[in-house]
Amino acid sequence: MAAVMVQPLMQVLYAVTPPTSQLPTSSRTTSYSGLEDLPPEIRRNILSFLDIRSLNSLVHSSSVFHEQYFEDHRYLLCSSLETTLGTVSPDKELDLCPVEILRLFFCLFEPWEVEEILCINTFAQDKYDKIFREIYWDLNKSSPKFDGQRPPTPDGASDFDHGWARKELPTETVSRGLELLHRVSYKIKDHSQLVQTMQENITWPLGNFLIDLALGETAQWARRQKAYSNRDEKQNRRDPLPFTQDAESHPPLASTLIWGGTYSNLYGWYVHDDIRRLGYVFLDAMKIESLGAKDIILQKCQGDWGDSDPRDNSF
Repeated sequence: MAAVMVQPLMQVLYAVTPPTSQLPTSSRTTSYSGLEDLPPEIRRNILSFLDIRSLNSLVHSSSVFHEQYFEDHRYLLCSSLETTLGTVSPDKELDLCPVEILRLFFCLFEPWEVEEILCINTFAQDKYDKIFREIYWDLNKSSPKFDGQRPPTPDGASDFDHGWARKELPTETVSRGLELLHRVSYKIKDHSQLVQTMQENITWPLGNFLIDLALGETAQWARRQKAYSNRDEKQNRRDPLPFTQDAESHPPLASTLIWGGTYSNLYGWYVHDDIRRLGYVFLDAMKIESLGAKDIILQKCQGDWGDSDPRDNSF
């Protein structure tokens, strides 16, 4: 499931999984013939050690490695992102633009799978926002516990009163991954332990790629102009996409409802966080019926879009 991929800094350069028409040709793969003859498990290990640019190069140059990647692309992309992010110094951002992030990472998924990622991301940001409110005074540099240690800002203290930092801290802390989120959500019960854990894991802002840039209206429009895809074409034709069943390979009922049973390749900026807080793409048909969620979801969409369809203005 795409939700396991949540990570705000999903750094990307070019679609690692190109359409079938872009698969590497045999003339481009001769230099990799020795590697291609290796057992599949060794080829998988090779791919898992590469940074994002090297991974991109290899899977676009070898049909064998492309197929290997496609069979296990979520694990391999996670491994590659971990390798890539591990090479970035704390005071620098990766030299990647929002459109490149869309092309390499988000374009791997169906649009409702991207929304799965964003539902988890919204939950995580809301959780950390609540936690930072709870521990505000414990970590505030003006707290009496830090008397005699100022100036400068004492070790373990944070400037939560700075509006920009306070707004971005929850977003950036999500980048610590799902393990931390699970710990603070379900395992830690003691306030002092929560304070210590957050002190050790606070991540200061380097840039909000996921929401403000890569998934914004401008970046998605630019991506369509630069790399028009089969999914964009299905949206343009309004290909039928009715709900058929609750299954991982099929769109969830809520997604088909908001797009009128036809294909949409829009996500991120186009869907309000209030809908994501319902976990709308995770609700099965029975749950939507029992909760009466259909009307709630459609009303929230109408509140954002009015009587218009954002797909009409996306090209």
